[in-house]
Amino acid sequence: MSRLDSLIDTAQQYDQQKLDQQQPAQAVHYNGRGELVLPGDGLFTNELALPLTNWARQQVCGRLKIPYKYLTRCPGPLQAANLNHWQGRLPAGKRWLIR
Repeated sequence: MSRLDSLIDTAQQYDQQKLDQQQPAQAVHYNGRGELVLPGDGLFTNELALPLTNWARQQVCGRLKIPYKYLTRCPGPLQAANLNHWQGRLPAGKRWLIR
């Protein structure tokens, strides 16, 4: 198997592990460990806490209009309080794609 074939195979394996889910933005919340918590009413039977990558945290900050540098300086529980406050103020019909 060539290196290119190996890379293609790896990319296809990663793609199979992806899961896209649309959630009402107000149903999503954040815990004190800085994780995104998805409700147990969609693809998941129980709540699912997912760690945020730096890229994902920057995207969330952009959507909520929270300065990223400010948020990252806050301790985990204060980050969650800020994120949950602004997340709760989003329009009721707003949906987010979670990947």
